[in-house]
Amino acid sequence: MGKEKKSCYLKEFIKKGFYVPSLFFANLFSFLLMVCVEYGVLEQIASQREFYYIIATLCYFAVILLVYLFVSAKDKIVTFGDSITSGLFLASILYALYLVFFVKRISAIRLSVCGVLFLVSLAFMIIASLRFNPYSKREIFYTKNNLNAYYHVIFKKYGFLGIFFTSIAITCFSYVANKRNVSVPEMKKVLTTIYLIIPLIFLIVKTTKKKIDLFDATLFSATIALPPTFLLSVFSNELKFYSADFYAWVIAFLFIAFFFLIRLLTFDNSPITPKERKFFKNSKALDYFYKYSDKFGFLFSLSTGCILALVTVSLSVYATPSAFRLILGKTTNDYMFLPVYYCLSLVLGTLFVGSMLSVINVKARKVTFGDMFNVTCFFYSILTFFLSIYVIKTAFAFFFLCSAFCHFMVFIARIKQYVNAQNK
Repeated sequence: MGKEKKSCYLKEFIKKGFYVPSLFFANLFSFLLMVCVEYGVLEQIASQREFYYIIATLCYFAVILLVYLFVSAKDKIVTFGDSITSGLFLASILYALYLVFFVKRISAIRLSVCGVLFLVSLAFMIIASLRFNPYSKREIFYTKNNLNAYYHVIFKKYGFLGIFFTSIAITCFSYVANKRNVSVPEMKKVLTTIYLIIPLIFLIVKTTKKKIDLFDATLFSATIALPPTFLLSVFSNELKFYSADFYAWVIAFLFIAFFFLIRLLTFDNSPITPKERKFFKNSKALDYFYKYSDKFGFLFSLSTGCILALVTVSLSVYATPSAFRLILGKTTNDYMFLPVYYCLSLVLGTLFVGSMLSVINVKARKVTFGDMFNVTCFFYSILTFFLSIYVIKTAFAFFFLCSAFCHFMVFIARIKQYVNAQNK
């Protein structure tokens, strides 16, 4: 029976295509580990005064990821977490081969990292294969509005990895902004103020809604990012608790704690009941807007676009062609390019994937996540265009203008398709 479970697990893993993201994560993790060797990232971090806080932050996110992978391994079905586990397993092997054949001196810390990754991922893979039993389904009840049910619904509806990667991005951006003194030029202060006010309005409005949605997932990402953000933003500053960064962190903590408390007091897990929409029944196009607003919210898409636009333009000054040449030429001695490019790649990568999903989703009969990505990418593109048109090169602004136009055309096509589908 044990052999049958193992073979079934591997067969199901391949059948569902999880080997594709597994290869992606293997390349990603091995690449990051090799970059640390090529650019002496560990040595550069060790020379910083916040060295221990950086290590503590890395361990913090590593523990969260390991807990998630352990929970995924204990699940009786194949999940996306299994692809990360197998990716780590392959990455440890690739990194070990790189150390043996290309690196002349192998340090104890690098060898330890390689060994820990190999053993932990191997153990999780063994647990997953032994626990695999897709015919045993666990029944979950959502009758109590407690904290466990609150987060269980978030993970089931939106997954954990997106929340996890977003929390890392928030931490990286906070640290980069503190180290590099990222600021918005004078000409953009009015737009920046508007871009910050819109998410604040969204937070205030969203707390009046009782159903769990993307707002809660985003709030959870910010909650996870609070401890490492505090460590890196405060202790990397010479003034410590007397710096402006400390007060900014305190304000952010109070905001997040306030809205988190409101959500815990008001959220509702009960099924969504049908609502009367007599006014919208006469217009299928208006019904599309209503359903999108009810399921995702245009204010959510607008506020998300505002935040991503500010992040993109703030970090774009460090993603110039000269910076790329330094990295490709291995002449840079600034490890800060890692968090900068992580944030940019996560934002632009999500834009690309969201764009592909929105195009594939054109023929959908209902309002789906493809619609959410399309509307959010439209707001993000047009807002980034307006924010970057003053100082950044024309090609950069023109790219986002073209992106906004394409997403607007997809939006028009979606409304027409939705109307046609409802009339059939």
